[in-house]
Amino acid sequence: FPSHDTDTKATISPIDSISQLIAVDRNNSDLLYKRSRMYRDKGDFTAAKIDISKAIIADSTKADYYPLLADIYMGLKQPAGAKVALEKCVEVDPKHLEGLNKLAEFNLFLKNYKETIALADRALKVDVHNAKSYFIKGFAFMEAGDTNKAINSIQTAVEQNPDYYEAYLQLGLLFSAKKSKLAINYFNNASQLQPNNIEPYYNLGMFYQNAGQYDKAIETYQLLLKLNSKEADTHYNLGYIDFKYKKAYESAIQHFTEAILNDKKMAKAVYMRGLCYEALNRIDKAKVEYAFALKVDSSFELAAKANKRLLGIK
Repeated sequence: FPSHDTDTKATISPIDSISQLIAVDRNNSDLLYKRSRMYRDKGDFTAAKIDISKAIIADSTKADYYPLLADIYMGLKQPAGAKVALEKCVEVDPKHLEGLNKLAEFNLFLKNYKETIALADRALKVDVHNAKSYFIKGFAFMEAGDTNKAINSIQTAVEQNPDYYEAYLQLGLLFSAKKSKLAINYFNNASQLQPNNIEPYYNLGMFYQNAGQYDKAIETYQLLLKLNSKEADTHYNLGYIDFKYKKAYESAIQHFTEAILNDKKMAKAVYMRGLCYEALNRIDKAKVEYAFALKVDSSFELAAKANKRLLGIK
């Protein structure tokens, strides 16, 4: 029989491949930077920090290196180092867009809203069409309590980037707070961009529920449960609608039970199940539920009051 040669070489990983190049050129800052990014993406922040530190020692003038160092510091839970790295980035290159945006986000995290807005404005001077800068600026306005400016900035973000999921979601939340029907369109836009994400559905369901449109809320929650049947808060909300507005106590019990099965610490669902049993005049079961709710959360005052009421304790 004829013999056949087989390729027995093992597949070389991207990290191993670039490591071979670094072994030949140990002070190549760009190669070290690339390998650092690979380690960062794998979650190996210690190895990533070693490489990016070497890259910066080899060439400290490349501003692109510092945002990566900042990401690594955040991965290592060392935010002070991240702040220094980002400040160095915009010192090396005052028009570095990523550095300005990341430094703005860092100040937003620290609740330094004026500094956040100032940095976002600096970024917009570099690129007036940068959607992320508008979004960061809008978020700062929102947290500072200026809803109108927040909406204006985040609407500009989606004008610049019509595929900006986070911006549509945030606009939905902002208009929900204003009880405006515009929230519906923004949540729908978000769900179209990320159809497998439950967040837009949940928030849209809450909008309908708070607006008293219970059938639409139920329909939206049911769509969500098709994506994630174990979403405890959604089962709780469906149970609450059944209990409070539809007086469908048996159906409510089923939803509260599903909520508890998927979140065993959800004392409020246990309490609501107790109210359902009480409404059905199944007092012994209600007592058990209230006691169980207090076992889950000993500080749950509503359950304590209900338990005392049924036990005849004033």
